[in-house]
Amino acid sequence: MERYQLVAVISSFLLLVTMSVALVGQQWGNVGTLVPGTSEISDQMFNPGGYGITFLILALLLVASMIGGVYLAKEE
Repeated sequence: MERYQLVAVISSFLLLVTMSVALVGQQWGNVGTLVPGTSEISDQMFNPGGYGITFLILALLLVASMIGGVYLAKEE
């Protein structure tokens, strides 16, 4: 086994152990009552202190990436 393979195996194992410890140590409680409705989500997104500007920036980035993908995919 080469050195980079050994490093990959060790890091994968450490990641698995870390994720397992975090998963087992979490207090889950009743998760079903924490799911918000659409009105709560829209209030959080579009109120003045919410994520409205983030949503708009993300939408612009997605449109720009779609235009770039179409430009790169067109045949010349």
